[in-house]
This record gives sequence, structure tokens and C-alpha cells, in this order.
Amino acid sequence: MLLTVSKVRNLSCLGSLGRRGWNDRNNINNNMFSALATTPTATTRGNNGVCDNDYFNSGKRMLLLGCCWGQRRFLGCGLVGLANVGKSSLFNAVVGSIQSARAENFPFCTIDPNVALVPIPDVRLDTLGVLNNSRRVVQTQLNITDIAGLVKGAHEGAGLGNKFLANIRECDMIVHVVRGFLDDDVTHVEGSVDVLRDVSIISLELVLSDLAQVERRLDKLKKMRTAEALEEKELLSGKVLPQLNEGLPVRRLSLSEREKQLLRSLQLLTTKPSLFAVNIAEEDLVIAPFVREMNLASSNTNSNCDEAVADDADDGNNNRSSRIDKLTKFQQELVNIIKTLIEEEGEEVVCVSAELESQLHSLSQEERLMYIEELGLREADVGASNMIRSAYQNLRLITFYTSGPTETRAWTIQQGTNAKDAAGKIHTDISNRFIKADTINFNQLQECESMEEAYRAGLVRSEGKEYIVKDGDVILFKHNA
Repeated sequence: MLLTVSKVRNLSCLGSLGRRGWNDRNNINNNMFSALATTPTATTRGNNGVCDNDYFNSGKRMLLLGCCWGQRRFLGCGLVGLANVGKSSLFNAVVGSIQSARAENFPFCTIDPNVALVPIPDVRLDTLGVLNNSRRVVQTQLNITDIAGLVKGAHEGAGLGNKFLANIRECDMIVHVVRGFLDDDVTHVEGSVDVLRDVSIISLELVLSDLAQVERRLDKLKKMRTAEALEEKELLSGKVLPQLNEGLPVRRLSLSEREKQLLRSLQLLTTKPSLFAVNIAEEDLVIAPFVREMNLASSNTNSNCDEAVADDADDGNNNRSSRIDKLTKFQQELVNIIKTLIEEEGEEVVCVSAELESQLHSLSQEERLMYIEELGLREADVGASNMIRSAYQNLRLITFYTSGPTETRAWTIQQGTNAKDAAGKIHTDISNRFIKADTINFNQLQECESMEEAYRAGLVRSEGKEYIVKDGDVILFKHNA
């Protein structure tokens, strides 16, 4: 849908885009329209001259969202692993009908990375849409990249090494995809299935790549005498280089904000947050509850999914050893291997079955749930959506919501973002003219069943611009006209 000047009553909302060429739609870059959202919102002037720019009511004025000033960049993760571990199959399973990647039984089937924006599963968003009878529900998204397979010696250019490593640097997070299924018809580049060995190969190649990067940087710093160069040299030679020489990732170092800032330009691979996805056979998904328990026991990650925590609590009431005894020998070995992986790497592990996920994507939601139940599993055991949520959390992202009859939308921000900056995600004018943010937590709003009831119950808080937005906040921003 193209916007013309007749659809916007107040051209001041065009901000930095300005009025140039707005009447001539041919002058507007096509990429801008692909990132432009047209959302009817209520912008009403009250007695105090305050505009309520909100999604809780319907209205006529068209608001240009902040993303229309340029192509919006979504944070994302790269699927990384050895060749033939199922990265492209997992990518296809995750993105569904959005896009498909070639998946064949030979190494380096993927050369150029496949990229897709994937909606984040969010029960809260759907609930808000129902509460407000919204005409449209808009999910937040995560960028998923399927990267070419890795081999030993990638840091020296082996296989597609240099191309592979360059693609990883462009990602915000790394999802290590590791093969945990047995299939003689699918070749393994190392000749056998060994989760821990494959993880060590991937990790070592990333460490060696960073080591070479740091050594090159130190050579350049020898000729520089500025205070910042000396500070960076001390950091690299005193902390980073010894860590890499030990074969350990830089992300495990305790670094100050200043030190992180100094390292940012190097784009070191081992500074990126990581997640391990073990691709297993459909019948082996019975180990998923054990893996969730181990993650909860050893990880400091705070889950946004209350349902998953409740499921794990239910599992804890059973006798764990008796449940393990019901697993096959191979499944018990997988549980022990993943336990070792969690302990050694200190990162979250998610069990996925790319084979099963590809089948589920062709089903409706009702059929999907029935099929999962027939397999004796729960939706929490089926890992692709859990992998997306885990990646979202590992990127330190949270979600706040705007909701009303016109639209319910999820917005992604970094943890620690204040209300003024969160408002800027919707539109820069809302941030620049910010007055306050009427805020309520999703759980409280759900209990009240409507925003009107929440106001009457006194549960809606008026927060200032320095308020740190919490995950699950439902916000009505108020700003000057």
C-alpha cells in the first residue's frame, strides 16, 4: 500500500523524511515502502493539549512508524556447524513457508547464506489481540541466517572458511547446530556422529580465527601512540590473547563496558552470545524434558516463558532416575553428552528435530498439537520455536506491547531500555515529545480483562522517560502535539 500526501493530515510527522517528492510516489525509493508500516491510530487532543498516540482506540490519522526512515535492521542469529548436520533443514523448518533453502546430502550444499525474518512465537501477543478484539496482530521478528558448513582449518581458508567466517561476523548471535541423529544414508564429514567432538571443532575454529584477528590488530597497534591505542593494546595483550591461547572464548571474560567498547570494532566471533541446537531424530525428542531441567539448573538465563518453567516444575515431581531408565541406551548417552556440553560450554542447549519440524509446518495449529500429542510429546518438547525464543533471550531482547481495537503489536527492545527510547521504536516524534507512559504488566491486564478495568482498579502506572521498560509491559505513550 502506497501512502500519498492526501493520507497524512499533518506533514510534520514526516520528520527527517521531509516533504521533498512526497506527492510524487515515483521519487520514493522502493526499499522504503517495503519497510513502511501504515497504522491507523487515535491521535486526539485533550484539554491540556496532550496527544494520546495509542493503540487502545481506533482513529483516522495515519502514523508513519519509525522504521519508515530507512530499512529496519532486525537483530539475528546465524546457524553455524559442520557440513551435513542439518542446518539448512533446520532453517527450512524454522522459517516454514517464508523461504526455503536447498538441503541435500552432500557437503557445502549451502554456499551463499540463506536469510529470513522469522516471527517470534508469543502467547501474550495473541491474548492481547483477543482481549482488545484487534483487527490486526503484528509479531516481532528475528533474523535467521543459514551459513555454509564448517570444516577443520576454516580459519586458514579450508573449505569455505573465509566466506563462512565473514558471514558469522555479520550475525549478532551464533546458534551452533550439532548432529545428534544416526542415519547411514546421511554422510558425516568426520565419518561418525560425535556431538562433543563436533562442538570442539566448531569452537576451536572460531577461537583460532579470533586469535589471528587479535594478533593482526596488535601488530597495527605497535605503530600507534594514542592513549586509546595503548589502552586497547593492554586489553588485547593482557586479557584477550591469553584467553584465546587457552582455547577459550572471549565472552567468558569479565569485561567492563569500556573494554567491551574497545573490542566492538574487532567483531570477534567468540564475543557473540551462543546457543547450542542438537539436531536429533523424532523418536529421541523424549530427552527434551531432561535437557530443559539441566538448562534450568545450570543457566542464569531468565526465561520469559512461564509455561516452560511450570512444565519443568511438574517434571521435577517425578522420579528422574526412573524416567531415565525408560530411555534407550542411545538416548541415555545423549542425555549424558548434553549434560557434559552444558557444563563445559556454560551455554544453553536446545533439542530440535528438523525432520519433525518440517512435517509440522504443513499442518494447522490444531493438527500440529494433535500430532505432537500422538507422539507422546508436549509442544514445549518440540524445539524450533524454543530455539527461536532462546535466541531472542540470549540476545538480551525483551518485548513490550501496544494494543487496541485497530492493532496489537509486539515491539523488540534491548534489556535496560528506558521509556523514552522505547517510544522511539514506534516513532521518533513520540520519543522527542514524550510526556509519560501509562504502563501495566501483561499479567495484570489479563486479570482485569480490559484496559478500562485496569484504570479503574488503579493498576495502570504513569511512568516517566527514565523508567526502564520490563518484558511484558503494555504501554500507552502520551506526548505533546
